[in-house]
Amino acid sequence: MPNQYWRQTDLKTVHTGSHGSIISIYDPSEVRERLERYHVEGLISTDLDGTLKSSVALRMALEGMKHPRHALRNMYWVFRTMAHVLYQWTQSPHSAFSDAVVLAQPSSFEKWVNSVYHLLSAGEQEQVLSAAQQPYFPRMDDVMRHLGASQGIVVSRNIHAVVAPVTSDLGFVRGYSQTDNKGNTILRHAAEGDIQRICHFGDTPDDLRVGDALRADGKKYDLIAVCRSLDPRYCDRRATIFMPQDGRPLAEFLGI
Repeated sequence: MPNQYWRQTDLKTVHTGSHGSIISIYDPSEVRERLERYHVEGLISTDLDGTLKSSVALRMALEGMKHPRHALRNMYWVFRTMAHVLYQWTQSPHSAFSDAVVLAQPSSFEKWVNSVYHLLSAGEQEQVLSAAQQPYFPRMDDVMRHLGASQGIVVSRNIHAVVAPVTSDLGFVRGYSQTDNKGNTILRHAAEGDIQRICHFGDTPDDLRVGDALRADGKKYDLIAVCRSLDPRYCDRRATIFMPQDGRPLAEFLGI
């Protein structure tokens, strides 16, 4: 019997566990509608222990952007969410950074803000600057220094959040993931284009093995999220997020 915390259709999968992250593959028609409305190239869905949920723009089309102010707010929320998650877990006694991986460069948000800052009104500029001074936002660099990382946001496997893009440049996702009664993932490949986000549930001894296997089939994945044990009944809630292995900075990944 499949894990009752999941329900799925051919085009949309949503994790509905009371203590788990919400992970969605958007219906293509919904994606297209949002792309047209906000003039962006992708959407992202995040959740922190069921309390922080938002759909925000990921890849921003700076040239010809129709709504730079809206895009700036969305971009800010992407990075603020990452920073908030990091801060929460560095303050937790349950944090386990020994197996952490590099997610993204911390300065990308500031660089992006600077590129569109002049488009904002004085009031909007003040709002962005004020929000960026919240305690958890500047702590990203402190977290990395503490962990000895030279660059990048470091994410622990114990962080209870998953960041996953659905981008339009390689085609909309035409697939879904489902779990068997042991929590193992049955990966279903997209009918067209590359899958932008792969979810893996269960107690795989070596998470990296999953990423290696995916890369070995010759496809290029922008993001691989190996999500472990999100069912609170018998698991310890872990997640590992992998960024591209070719060394691209986040700014390039985001197209900014």
